[in-house]
Amino acid sequence: MNTPWLALMVNPTGNNFCSCPILQHYIVYMGDPNLTPQNSDSVIAANHQLLASVIGRLVPLYNLFISYDEAKAVTVHHYTKSFIGFSAMLTPQQAQQLSEEDSVVSVLESKMNKIHTTHSWDFLGINGIKQQPQLDTASNVIVGVIDTEPMAMSSENSKCLSLNFWLQGFSINPLKMDSFYRLINGKDAPAPGVSSANASFCKNNTLDPTLIKGKIVVCTIEAITDNRRAKATFVKQGGGVGMILIDANVKGIGFQFEIPGTIILQAAADQLLAYMSAEKNPVARIAPTTTVLYTKPAPIVAGFSSRGPNAVNPDILKVATVIDSTQNPLTRDPSGALATPFDYGAGHININASLNPGLIYDFDANDVIDFLCSNGATPAQLNNLTGQLMSCKPSTTPSYNFNYPSIGVSNMKRNLTVYRTVTYYGVGPTVYHLQINPPEGVGVMVTPQKLVFIKSGEKATYKIDFMPSKTSGGSFVFGSLTWSNGVHSVRSPIGLNVLSVQE
Repeated sequence: MNTPWLALMVNPTGNNFCSCPILQHYIVYMGDPNLTPQNSDSVIAANHQLLASVIGRLVPLYNLFISYDEAKAVTVHHYTKSFIGFSAMLTPQQAQQLSEEDSVVSVLESKMNKIHTTHSWDFLGINGIKQQPQLDTASNVIVGVIDTEPMAMSSENSKCLSLNFWLQGFSINPLKMDSFYRLINGKDAPAPGVSSANASFCKNNTLDPTLIKGKIVVCTIEAITDNRRAKATFVKQGGGVGMILIDANVKGIGFQFEIPGTIILQAAADQLLAYMSAEKNPVARIAPTTTVLYTKPAPIVAGFSSRGPNAVNPDILKVATVIDSTQNPLTRDPSGALATPFDYGAGHININASLNPGLIYDFDANDVIDFLCSNGATPAQLNNLTGQLMSCKPSTTPSYNFNYPSIGVSNMKRNLTVYRTVTYYGVGPTVYHLQINPPEGVGVMVTPQKLVFIKSGEKATYKIDFMPSKTSGGSFVFGSLTWSNGVHSVRSPIGLNVLSVQE
């Protein structure tokens, strides 16, 4: 018979009380499964044995003995694939005891996180995917993390409201402002000894608390490197209830402030300042952020998006769809200029197309090792990554021949030949034909010009001969090649930095 967790005692007064351990959900991490390969059963048995030993030591009350079965009862889940470990309902003392075990790397309290997105699934088109019985589109394996940071002109915008009109601003503002408050320009509220110009920047000790208390303060930017969140902090410290920041440099960037706040561009600032000059007692209310759905064009490359080339290896270009919701090429915000692979990086993910790609560019762990070796990886670095002792081959494959969907050459000197291998995933025979959009000043010849497949899983290798006629002036030139069978179009971007040409 198992001993229960709770011990009931009766005190002399006849009142009952129980000594109840406070249990919390903890995750016990015990390392990488690749470093200590074990089968699932042995991992689970070891987890229960470890847990039973610790629980038994930490429940001394009346010499209660916690058995192996009771350790199993408090276990929530075992991890045997992505990492080795388990989760269990434990007291903080038991969690601490486990963390001191030699076989345990760390113990973390399991926490429930609320979703940080609203309509990302709609934006990515996931809700429109038709589930086909013969196509398994769901599994219990995480293959990647979708980064859903706001993209300019298609995400969260807050609104700065006044009695007469509203202005659209850029921020993530979850804070509700229930009423209207007086507006004051930061330059009109300088602290003693501070110039109006410096006060307008709303930096530390530049504002007079007696003038800004209970008001929304309008601030400006001194330099592009200004700490924008700190401005709101200083406004709050002075008694201000909100901040409107005039900043032409951060269109679409989702700043969040510790008081209701928003960022407006110059055109909106001109309108706001004109209103403040015309009204004796100008007022405003900053509304919470709202999500704007189905805007067009979308997506566009946000102004804060990191640009290429890849600092570690410029030969690698990321790939995805480069067409927006109006069926036009992606553009850059705020200029509206056409974007390049160095702007949109992985582009806008196309979930539907990934379920039935037609052709894929496959590679395995050995290919990745060759790629790392071509970039100077040391045996120590390879050991740290793989957990195995290994060294690079005497002759490595150039990184531009890594079987990646994109084709990038960061230091092209004269003519060059690049190879790629595709694997067919489809039903029945098919033929893929080639379309080439060559980079400026570079001739491109692909052999063969059509790929014939009889059945799914077949592979085909093609070579690309690049023949530059002029250098690219120290920058990259871009193009693409596309294989199409009338149903699928598989596009590979090309980026070349031509240093010299064939004599």
